[in-house]
Amino acid sequence: MGVKFAFFDLNPKESAKELFGREGELDELVHLIKARRWVAVLGPRMVGKTSLIKAANTRLDEMATAIAKYT
Repeated sequence: MGVKFAFFDLNPKESAKELFGREGELDELVHLIKARRWVAVLGPRMVGKTSLIKAANTRLDEMATAIAKYT
């Protein structure tokens, strides 16, 4: 019987709202990517590396959409 808890979902998250306590890391990752810096996201298994990258990608897409909308 599989009991599913929303808090402990093994699938990667795709938005900053779904991450817990990672706002600083997300801001730094987005800043480094926008500055065209090489970035390595390292850590043990299951700590949210993929979720952090996906959330950064979502934020960058939203920023690009906002810029395109107002230019």
